[in-house]
Order: sequence, then structure tokens, then C-alpha cells
Amino acid sequence: MPPGHRLRHCPHRSYSISGGSATFSGNAYVGGSTTTAGGTGTLTISGGSFSVAGTLKVYNAAGNAITLSGGTLAVGVLDRSGNNASLTWTGGTLSLTNSDLTVGVNGPLDRRLI
Repeated sequence: MPPGHRLRHCPHRSYSISGGSATFSGNAYVGGSTTTAGGTGTLTISGGSFSVAGTLKVYNAAGNAITLSGGTLAVGVLDRSGNNASLTWTGGTLSLTNSDLTVGVNGPLDRRLI
């Protein structure tokens, strides 16, 4: 998909992948666009692979969320906008390909994993 592609094209948009693959060559946004939040966005990965070469940003707004229950989520950088509850990871593989892994309050993964 083209750089800067957003997952939310209209309010209450969701994207699910259970097989195959989706690849973003730039950044991708859940619940907003390149510059601002807007609407509600969800990304659900239960199989297959979802890859973002740049940043996958989840805007900090009610209902915006990523659920990883299977398959692979590979991102350069995961930006959860300070909302530790925006990622539910119950299965599958999370790969951070262009960032340091910090497990803690200010990192992409919060202290609940410690």
C-alpha cells in the first residue's frame, strides 16, 4: 500500500486480517490520519501478516485498538500515543523492526508484560 496510508477512511472503520498479507511501505494510522485523530479505528490480526515499514500509530481515543491473536504484526515503530490499553496481544508474533524494545510505562509495551 502507498506510504502514509491510513486504516481509517471514515468513522468506525475496522481492518481485519486472518490470512495472507498486507504491507505498508510507509506509515499507517489507526483512528486518524497523518496529522490528527478522527473517528474510531480497529486493527485485528488473527492470522497472516500485517507489515508497516515505518510507524504504526494508534491514536489515543476511545475505541481505537489493535488486537493481535495470531499471525504476525511487523512494524518499524509502534506508537500507541501513550494509551497502554490500545494493544491486546494474546497470540501471534509482534516484531519491532526499527526501534528499541522498551517494556515500561513510556515504551511501546507497558509494564503489564513484566
